[in-house]
Amino acid sequence: MSYFPELDHEFSMFEHWLALRREQGANTSGLEKEVGALLKKLSRTMEAMKPPFTDRYHEPASLEEIKAARPNGPRRLPYNLSDEQLYDKMLGAWLGRGAGCILGIPVEGWSRERIKEWALKLGQSYPLDDYWKDVPEERMHYVEPIENFLKGKIDHIGPDDDLAYTVLGLVILEEAGIDFTAEDVGRLWVKYLPIACTAERIALENLRKGLKPPETALRGNPFMEWIGARIYARMPGDTQRPDCRRWRRSLPTEMPA
Repeated sequence: MSYFPELDHEFSMFEHWLALRREQGANTSGLEKEVGALLKKLSRTMEAMKPPFTDRYHEPASLEEIKAARPNGPRRLPYNLSDEQLYDKMLGAWLGRGAGCILGIPVEGWSRERIKEWALKLGQSYPLDDYWKDVPEERMHYVEPIENFLKGKIDHIGPDDDLAYTVLGLVILEEAGIDFTAEDVGRLWVKYLPIACTAERIALENLRKGLKPPETALRGNPFMEWIGARIYARMPGDTQRPDCRRWRRSLPTEMPA
């Protein structure tokens, strides 16, 4: 949902006019630079504004504030599993997550109606019971051709943000230990994370420029309140442990409490 439908429309119309005149041979470089400079100036103006702007804006950040704001309810769900059973369930969850990513990547961002229409056009059942046979256009998913996610061509799970941060979480624990810091996370992001999106992309760029957390989350980042890396990272464990906030507060995309 957009908060600014009229502004979206005007900017879209401007882009179409710009494209049309350029295709017709006009030199649009001066106008492109002028609009680009204006947008950068306005973005810096908004970046300099400091919340909260209203009393209704209240999003607790510290562990103590979050606990105080929670509704009543169970905090731990008991289980009685052997090590073998737990391993089987964790492996099943990971494989299921990978299978779901492969199934969804070719149609990511599509509406349910469009997915159904494409499935019926290919002669596939809906709801789906197998991987996609084809895609309407060739494109890349990060660094992987989209065709590598189609039935008959799948021999590995290609890169995907829904999987990468969980693997990175394991790498961080292996290389930096349970007492890892925000600097450790940033260093290993730069080492192992080739590309990212939205908040993580800007944080990664800031890390490569030499910035340190939490400045990596704040500098030039209008996605600073998005929680992609935090929900993708979800390493298994007891979230009620006193050190559970270490992971959350150690992400380069996290604002300071």
